[in-house]
Amino acid sequence: MPQILIVDDEKNILEAFKFLLQDKYKVLTTDSGKDALKILDEVEVDIVLLDIMMPDMDGLEVLGKIKEKYPSIEVVMVTATKTVTTAVKAMKLGAYDYLVKPVDNDDILISIQRIVKKRSLEKQNLLLRSEISLLYNNSNMIGESAEIREVFKTIEKVSGSDSTVLLCGESGVGKELVARNIHSNSLRKDKAFVAVNCAAIPNELVESELFGHEKGAFTSANTACMGKFEFASEGTIFLDEASSLSLNVQAKLLRVLQERELTRVGGNKVIKVDVRIISSTNYDLQKAVQEKTFREDLYYRLNVVPVNIPPLRERKDDIIPLAMHFLAEFNSKQHKKIKGFSGDVLKALTAYNWPGNIRELKNLVERFVVMVDSDLIDMSDLPLELLVNNGTGGLMSSGKELKFLKDMVDDVEREYIFKCLKNNDFNQTKTAKDLGIHRNTLINKIKEKNLQ
Repeated sequence: MPQILIVDDEKNILEAFKFLLQDKYKVLTTDSGKDALKILDEVEVDIVLLDIMMPDMDGLEVLGKIKEKYPSIEVVMVTATKTVTTAVKAMKLGAYDYLVKPVDNDDILISIQRIVKKRSLEKQNLLLRSEISLLYNNSNMIGESAEIREVFKTIEKVSGSDSTVLLCGESGVGKELVARNIHSNSLRKDKAFVAVNCAAIPNELVESELFGHEKGAFTSANTACMGKFEFASEGTIFLDEASSLSLNVQAKLLRVLQERELTRVGGNKVIKVDVRIISSTNYDLQKAVQEKTFREDLYYRLNVVPVNIPPLRERKDDIIPLAMHFLAEFNSKQHKKIKGFSGDVLKALTAYNWPGNIRELKNLVERFVVMVDSDLIDMSDLPLELLVNNGTGGLMSSGKELKFLKDMVDDVEREYIFKCLKNNDFNQTKTAKDLGIHRNTLINKIKEKNLQ
């Protein structure tokens, strides 16, 4: 329950305010500004209702001392004389609100309710930031390979600086996770992290999305709107797939990097921005510079500290730890108790090339947890593409393996069809629907694989 300290030299005011608030809040009272400061030294208080005109110490002086020593305490000024000068001074000193006597009970209650809500949101925000900080701490990043350990070392080094970072790597390798990790271990960790998927924004809206717009800047601009750079003020902005930005937007981004200022679309006012920029690309930006689709000067501005994140196929030692991590995650979410993977499945996961990288592995494990009913994921649970389609190598890298693979795929298909039949009490119509094939096709496969 929030605790409120009421400070007023009029006894009837103290009693009236206490009567009004004591049902919902813990209430302390004093008729002295000096005594109020002593109370704050001894008792944890959330809100102070403070009179301005007091004999021993002026209320504005008390306000200044409170905000200097206890900046988190919210102070509502209460006065019998309303002057613009006094009100402005009180607000500049950090007062939350300014009420004039005789004060309406509803005005007091509304003001206090707003403060309580604000403090609750602030506490939630701090809790979330704490949880995010733990989530994106280096110790919680999954990987045992020498390649990913080098990435961890680089993250640790760049987190302590404010330098611009360029993350390079294929789609699905975890570039945003690395960006969030850098932010969460930086001096800006208590400020906003704003992620922008540049490739997902329509070209005609990118400039407005990044830099904001003024009212009337275009047909649907009914109100002024801040851009992502302003939202990220004092924090970090992550420009995912920056290579997709048009040359026009690249020019404006270059100005932000050089001058640390921007102008909203349709506006003339120069807005200063203090933000760290982390960008990413899955395309070779040096090649893009040669192709004249990416500005060379912007490339050098973004590429101050390059971090290359290797694809999953180049760090095979990370596949099993990642798979086990995702299994635990989805077990918890789906309320399942799958213990693990069979030895053959682990070999298959390690042999696969993972063209979709970590994202593909995570999606596959989620599918396992949803679909598998036993306590162990075995070969019959693997999708066929994992066994026969792995891009440029792996299980089908030599002609000698083709006959073995065909037999293996036949076995897997047979086991999978049998499992589906069993799950549907051998109802062929339901089984065909689950398999996504025609009933006649299923009947032929049942005969072909001797499942009658």
